[in-house]
Amino acid sequence: MTVFRDQQFSSDMQNPIEKRIKDVLFLRDFQFAEDQGPNRHSIRPDQYLEINNFYTATVYEKGAEFIRMLSNYIGEKKFKKSTNFFLKNMMVKQ
Repeated sequence: MTVFRDQQFSSDMQNPIEKRIKDVLFLRDFQFAEDQGPNRHSIRPDQYLEINNFYTATVYEKGAEFIRMLSNYIGEKKFKKSTNFFLKNMMVKQ
């Protein structure tokens, strides 16, 4: 969510199309390489050896792409409503 929010904010600060192209090029150059290597894993792995091994480009960059796709798929209004609902429920649990 952090990278997604940063990407959304950054696209307002510059040309959004140019920013999106830069984001996709970053994914192609770094994330795709990680996905093809021995350290590949899902954005939410079932297990990991050490928590420091968990926070990779997959979690941040690919996670941001997943959130972007979800937002585009369900629409901005439903995405905001769902995100607010999720965050409110998570705050109660903590």
